[in-house]
Amino acid sequence: MVTSKPTTSTTTVSPTPQQIAEGKARAGGQTATSEQLVDKVSPQAKQAGDGVEKTKKTANKKIGLIGVPIDTEIVVGQGADQPPQFAGGKPVPGAPITKKVKYAKGDGQTYFLTLSNKDKAALLYKLSQIPGVYGKGQAPTTDYISNLLAQGNVAIRPVDAEALENVMKYADTVGESVTVSVDKLYQQPKFAQQFFAIKTTAPKKVKVTPELALNAEITAAFQDYLDLPIDAKIAKKYSSAVNAAEKQRGGALTSLERNNILLGPVQQKAADVFKDSVAAGDSTLLEKGALGGAFRKLRAAYTEFGVPVTDKKLYTEAIDSVRSTQAMNNIMNRIQTQAEIAFPAIKDYIKGGMSVRDALASHISMYSTILGIPENQVKISDVASVAAGDKLIGLPDWKKTLFADPRFKQSDTYQQLKISDARSLFRNFIG
Repeated sequence: MVTSKPTTSTTTVSPTPQQIAEGKARAGGQTATSEQLVDKVSPQAKQAGDGVEKTKKTANKKIGLIGVPIDTEIVVGQGADQPPQFAGGKPVPGAPITKKVKYAKGDGQTYFLTLSNKDKAALLYKLSQIPGVYGKGQAPTTDYISNLLAQGNVAIRPVDAEALENVMKYADTVGESVTVSVDKLYQQPKFAQQFFAIKTTAPKKVKVTPELALNAEITAAFQDYLDLPIDAKIAKKYSSAVNAAEKQRGGALTSLERNNILLGPVQQKAADVFKDSVAAGDSTLLEKGALGGAFRKLRAAYTEFGVPVTDKKLYTEAIDSVRSTQAMNNIMNRIQTQAEIAFPAIKDYIKGGMSVRDALASHISMYSTILGIPENQVKISDVASVAAGDKLIGLPDWKKTLFADPRFKQSDTYQQLKISDARSLFRNFIG
């Protein structure tokens, strides 16, 4: 018996064009239909890919002082609202105002290096007056800045550059230039104090000068300068003024500041003593600061003409000088006459209206250069010998005298000459 096998029918299914395209794409075949594959990528995957590329670009940028990459646009304000687009509508909000972040670590020192010594000193002073940009005890003092200028080289410390960068942080935050921000914070110390989060609670008690010591100080001043006893009310007023200034400062005053306060009651007492005999031309005695102004003017004259004087004599002459213009002229003429006697070699220049310092300017300049002393610190007494005789010592002989001065070998000028001579010898030796 023959058993017949069942027949199996097979149905051939032809692939669709889409399947063919996908197969060829997987096999590295056609590329023209690759867009079909891209279209199948999910929006989330595509966004993630874009984010990776953006992160790579951002990673290559320098990070600014405020923690975001340089050139990042930040919103610093909003433009003015625009009129409604239709009747009865609301105003259209203005577009945001953006600025790019531009300051990074190291820009503080770089900025300082672009400035002249004078501008560096001015910037240091402003920074020193802005609360919070320096750490405690790190801000430069006025004397320190003045000394840097006098030396001719204003050196910038790392803490100075850091202080400027603190201002740069503020500048980037509000979209200003650092120059504008420095001036703003310098002029608005209370605002700066708030921005830099300085604690102002529980102020430290300021130690002030004891009243007994201040009373003794003004008593001695009245006796030395006016030859008068001190009134208890005046003494109390003086001690209160000094203590108030010390509390405001947060510490002791300089001798000059205290002397300026001391001059007030001395001047007032002088006015009281002389007011009954003041004529029409004596009204300057009653003006604020008249005695102080006369004192400074006379002290400058004595200094410029090289005539020695004590503070007691200066104050006595100052009181006399403010009583009338003629009294001041008489004192000035007397100073000039004393200078003519002390410096006979240049008396004709003095009579012609020049001060001793002006007449000996060349000698003073040479003294400053050779001995390495700043010109504004050279006293007339330092160069007095050149004009003490009947004939002025010439510059060549004056130069020899200075070279023989023991201080010359200790000066920077001498050290520079030694180095220069050594180089010359070396060049001659090898040449």
